Amino acid sequence: LYNSPEWNGFNLSVAYGGNERSESGTQTNYDAALNYDGSLSDFDINASVGMAIQEDDAGPRDRNYVGSVAVLHKPTGLSLSLAGGGIPDGARDNYAKNGWTGDPLRTGFTALAAEYYDGRHWVGAGTAAKARGVLAVQGFVDLSLETSVAYRELSFSDPWIDTFRDIVSVLVGARWKF
Repeated sequence: LYNSPEWNGFNLSVAYGGNERSESGTQTNYDAALNYDGSLSDFDINASVGMAIQEDDAGPRDRNYVGSVAVLHKPTGLSLSLAGGGIPDGARDNYAKNGWTGDPLRTGFTALAAEYYDGRHWVGAGTAAKARGVLAVQGFVDLSLETSVAYRELSFSDPWIDTFRDIVSVLVGARWKF
């Protein structure tokens, strides 16, 4: 594993793992990522692109590519995060989340967000997974307390099996720091 020194907000990470045993013989793994963490005017930006390659005795087997970017507009508290990845000519997934953070109640921070996920072909050809949700977090600085609530809808489909039901979840939580 190697992480380069930071240069103007950029750094490079690479990893190698060799001679690992797998079902098909000896497996070798290569990973690389280019990361950015910085600011541009009123925006905080974090971004990464990466790839992972697995090879075995027969040659290249799996190639995965991923990327993400998150942007925060500091004066307004508005944010956007996007991520995606996949395998060439195969599975892919995409994720998006937009949000806002501020302190309208003057008790600590308030955070609101909406998210969406779409994944295709990860389990098999034609399969699809989707998720969408909304969430809120409220901080109470004087009480060292954070409260949260989230609503999420999840679905999965498979062209060969027609028995999957959608799921709805509601999460309510609190964190007290002492």
